[in-house]
Amino acid sequence: MRDLRSFVGEKADDITRITAEDIVRRKDKLVRANKAAATISRGYLGCARALFRFAVANRFAASDPSQGIKIARKTKAGKKMLGYSGEEVARLLEPGQQCF
Repeated sequence: MRDLRSFVGEKADDITRITAEDIVRRKDKLVRANKAAATISRGYLGCARALFRFAVANRFAASDPSQGIKIARKTKAGKKMLGYSGEEVARLLEPGQQCF
């Protein structure tokens, strides 16, 4: 929270002045600083979300400016598609077999 406070400056004195654009700019700065996506999402954005949700639930703020703001995560190679087994490759390579 200290990090968010130092980033938004005087707006931190009244959280209703913090906008979604402020949150996005902070997220983008963390991405440029090569922070891990999980660290940004769970740490930096997670703390801000908790604060804003509390503020909305207790009627200190009308809306949550961090709502819907996400960070794209890189997927590791090989996680989305399973490889063929040896048997499947042999069947695909048989003469006369159509691949498409």
